[in-house]
Amino acid sequence: MPFLASNGVLGDIHQLASKRALHTKGIAQQRRATLAAGNVTSSFVISIDADVMAIRTEMQGYAATPGIGPYVQANTPGAPAGYDAVAEWQTMIAALQAVSDEIRATFPVAAGGFLLARTWAAEREFTPAQTAGLRTQLDNLIATIS
Repeated sequence: MPFLASNGVLGDIHQLASKRALHTKGIAQQRRATLAAGNVTSSFVISIDADVMAIRTEMQGYAATPGIGPYVQANTPGAPAGYDAVAEWQTMIAALQAVSDEIRATFPVAAGGFLLARTWAAEREFTPAQTAGLRTQLDNLIATIS
């Protein structure tokens, strides 16, 4: 016999996804502010990548839940007619991926793909000018969550 899912399960998934999205927005806003305020270390930038990729994977699971789109449409007060929760999740997932893509495209690497993150004496630092593209991608991510 298959696992018997119910609308209660869909409600839990919607609630988890909503809480995670709001938390993600807060993290993105904090990280963006830190990037704009001054130099940041390579560890800070690498942690942003790790976080957005973990969140992306989690959100992909929520968006793939059978029946979640119609459930959200029917059970979200104020949702406009035709609101497509899965499409909105996909937009957020794409924005999460774009943050990671920006980091991976601009982070200095050595031959063989090794990250140039530190010397024996210190971590590499990135200036606000060097993280401008990353801040733009974080702004785009923030805009996908209301």
